[in-house]
Amino acid sequence: MIQDQEFENWREQWSNSAEPLPETWLILKKITRQERRFILDNLLQALSFLFGLYLAFYIWQHEYLLGGGFAAGVVVFLFMGAGWRLWVQRGTWRAEAQSTCSFLELWRRRVVAKIRILRFSVYLGVAWILACVVLGIANWGTLGPQLKSHPSAWILTLVINVFALPLLFAWMTWLKRRKLAELSEVTSLLGQMSE
Repeated sequence: MIQDQEFENWREQWSNSAEPLPETWLILKKITRQERRFILDNLLQALSFLFGLYLAFYIWQHEYLLGGGFAAGVVVFLFMGAGWRLWVQRGTWRAEAQSTCSFLELWRRRVVAKIRILRFSVYLGVAWILACVVLGIANWGTLGPQLKSHPSAWILTLVINVFALPLLFAWMTWLKRRKLAELSEVTSLLGQMSE
């Protein structure tokens, strides 16, 4: 790569004398904050994936009531979620160039990916709940005597799940709305930058 020394000197002198616009500083701060959130989010997801695998293999090894089937189900759902996450986040790892417009486009792609991940998480959560219910009903003849309890003894667990799941889905809906607002903000910033 050939570098033009005169051009580099001119660019350096100009950048020392000119300050960016205040809006640009705000955009750069938002992009930096979003970058940190993206890294933290991916780190937390990787740790939760590893913890889920550990939990599944622990249950499988100790063979609790339905240890093998439950562990296999957890592993399948974990890999489905991780695979979808990696698939959706293609092209969201780094910017194509070192420009503000390029970083805004990266931000937009990350927000769209997060919205898709949230949508898939709702579907995966419902599938997991249905799988657990079907597995529990189908194997209650085996589970009941080992638990030494009647299904009515599990009413507290059922009540907690009945209230916790809508709260979880409400939180996911709130997060999706927040990401949609962020998407409209980033789209308007991209529109302003392209003008």
